[in-house]
Amino acid sequence: MAKASGGQAVESRTGWMALAAFLLFTVFAATILPRQAGFAEQFTGAAGSPDTSFLYSQSDLYSMAEA
Repeated sequence: MAKASGGQAVESRTGWMALAAFLLFTVFAATILPRQAGFAEQFTGAAGSPDTSFLYSQSDLYSMAEA
């Protein structure tokens, strides 16, 4: 009997924990990441950074590294 009620407690908490984790990540992505992107832009200037896109040409990466 104790085993069944413990399993139910874990199952009912899993959904709430997943929702809380999702909300925490959403708040983090909406508040902290834009500020950090601004700081990175200050340091890299117009050179760019390889973390802002998925595809780069070889010349783009070399120009970012030289800047």
